[in-house]
This record gives sequence, C-alpha cells and structure tokens, in this order.
Amino acid sequence: MVSQTTAFDHFEGHNGVHYTNDTLKLFGTHECHSFRERIFDKHFRLSQALRSNYDAIASNESLVNADNNLRYIDDQLTVNGLSLLSTHDQIIQAAENQAKYAGKLHASNGDTSAVYKLLAKCARAFRLTPPLPRDFQQKLEPCINRLCCVKWWSRQLTHLQRITIESVSRDIQQVHHHKSMYCSSLTLQLHRQQKNRNREYLEAMTAINENGQEFTLQQLSDVSVSNPKLRRLELITRCKGFEVAAKAADHIALFITLTCPSRFHRVTKITNGSKVIKVIPNKNFDGSCPREAQNYLQNQWAKIGAKLKRNHIKPYGFRVAEPHYDGTPHWHFLLFIEKDKRDQLISIFTEYALQDSPNEKGAKQHRLKIEDIKSGINPKTGKEYSATGYIIKYICKNIDGHGIDNSEIS
Repeated sequence: MVSQTTAFDHFEGHNGVHYTNDTLKLFGTHECHSFRERIFDKHFRLSQALRSNYDAIASNESLVNADNNLRYIDDQLTVNGLSLLSTHDQIIQAAENQAKYAGKLHASNGDTSAVYKLLAKCARAFRLTPPLPRDFQQKLEPCINRLCCVKWWSRQLTHLQRITIESVSRDIQQVHHHKSMYCSSLTLQLHRQQKNRNREYLEAMTAINENGQEFTLQQLSDVSVSNPKLRRLELITRCKGFEVAAKAADHIALFITLTCPSRFHRVTKITNGSKVIKVIPNKNFDGSCPREAQNYLQNQWAKIGAKLKRNHIKPYGFRVAEPHYDGTPHWHFLLFIEKDKRDQLISIFTEYALQDSPNEKGAKQHRLKIEDIKSGINPKTGKEYSATGYIIKYICKNIDGHGIDNSEIS
C-alpha cells in the first residue's frame, strides 16, 4: 500500500518539468521540511499542486514567502479543525455532530436569545453566515431551528468546501489553459460524485399518483426541464421565438460580450497567433474570486439597465455567463433592439464596460465586443443568418455541452 506522502513522490511543476519531492528538501532546515510535510499530508488531495506551488514561490521569490503562502492555504482549507478536503461522508458526519450539539444546547437552555448567540458563534467558527432574524420577521426560533438541522449544516459545509477548494486551486494556478480549464479537476470530480449521488437518490424514491401509476423520481425528472436535454431544447426554442418576433417587428440583433477588468484574472496568456504558448501569473491580479467577478458584472449590468431605462431603450433577449480558462466569468448578450436605438445602446454599454480601469492595456479592445448579426444568406453554408446560432453554443455549454464541437453551432 502506498502512503499518502509517497503517492506523490513524482509530480509536475509549474514549468511542466517533472521532479521529485526531494527537491523541496533543498529549501530550509529539517524543521522546515517537517512543517511542509505535515501540511502536505493533511491536504493530500491537493498535495501535488501544493508542492509545485511551494517550489515555484521558493525558487522565484523567497523561502519566507513560500512558507507564509503555505500557512495561508492551510488556514483556508481548515475550518474549526475540519479539513475542507474531507470526503463527502466526513462532511456529513461533521454536519451531524454540529446539529446534534446545537440540539442539545437548545434543549438545555430556555433563553432563546442566548441560545441563538451561541449557535451563531458556532456557525461563524466554521466561516458560515448564520440565519439572520431580519430574514424571518425578527424571530429567533426559525434561525435556531436551522442551526439545529443536519440538512442546513450539510448544505452550508458542502457549499463552503466547493468554493474554498476552487478558490485555493485557482490561487495555486491549477485552473488555466494548460492545466484544468474553467474549474479545477478536484471540483469537477466532486461535482460528478454529487450528480451520481443525486441520481441514486432519485432512482431509489418512488411516487404514486391518484391513478395508481408508479414512477421513480428519476423517471419524472427525465421528462421535465430537470433533464438537461429538454432544458437545452426549451431555451433554444425560446431564443428562436424571440428571433421570429424581432424579425416581425423589424428589429436588429446584436451579440455583445462583456468582460471583467484585468485585476479579476489570476493568470494571463502569452500567445503566438491563436496558440497559447505560456501561462504566467497576472501582475494586476488583486485576489478577487470568480464570485466577486460575477458581482462586478451584475453591478455593471444593473447600471447599464438603469441608464437604458432612463433613455427609454428597451432591448430584449438573452444573457449567458461563461467562464474564461482561469474561471473568471464573462457575459454574452443576444439583444434585439430598434434600429434607431443601436448606437445609443452601444454607447451606454461602452460607458459602463470601461468605467473600471479604462486605461489599462487592452481594455478598449477586449473589455467589450459588439457584433451586428447579419441578415440574409450565409454564402458559406447557404443558410440564412440566425441570431439563435450566435448564442446556441453558449446555451449548450452552460447545460450539458451537447454539440459544442459541431461546426453548425460554433
């Protein structure tokens, strides 16, 4: 049997060169080596990446920076003694323990206010936001009930696990064009495991209607929009309906891409033509996570929408979020608008797209891209240009990835 430590004796560094963990013994004393190995063993599911990241920082910056970074990552991956790299069963066990403890505390103390404060403190110890009385008409009982519920704890801890693993993976440069695109391989693995557990649960549960017909919940899910295929087809149908209505009203279609400023991107690409030849840390990165980038886009879109409304411009259509290779989101819009409103709409989008860091390199070229969707016949395919064809790829990528390699929807 291979131990957790020796399972990763050979691994690949940031520069793509394979080396052994003996390389790290060159940095620091025996005590330093023991300190590092304790953390690597504790978080063995990311051990390979942590070793690589430590080597890169120690080699290019300093041993002190590498140690401090490793301590920071250890703190991020540990909440109240629980490693967020724990298995699903271990997370559920932790949730059961916390719910049981909360239940005992509630039963032994009649002071509702004091109980809520103690339980809220327990939640914050796990970096969780406790239920707030203001969301329940200033009542404490609903908040306490949730803090005593296994399902609440398991959902919160699972969510914390996912966002923390992804944030750490992104910080140690495991999410980019040459590694794992869009999300980390560990997050993808956890997502697939969750989908399998969901399917097993639905297949094990049965529903009987008033006519005595019996179906598993999975069978019912497969004939609803919970089925990715049906959800994808429904969205495409809606999009096509918008396009038909726009043509009847003699409206034009615009395909718009809105991107975050450079400071939201963890890495940057060095290209040779269309080929990515190297990925390096982005010197402008300010530590923002993808959720903060999404919040930025939502805020800018709210400003755009408000100004469009003040100017009596009412576009309609679709908006799709898509991650860059490093996990940072950007948005695609398919908007239909009156012909005489086109320039004004573009001006408003441009104003708010460049509101943040307008003078940084590449901002005017990459922050906002607008494409007029042509009308008439495509000479290459012999088919009529379709607004739906511009966004169908992104709809598919967001649901089940069906056909994204097919040139018909590229």
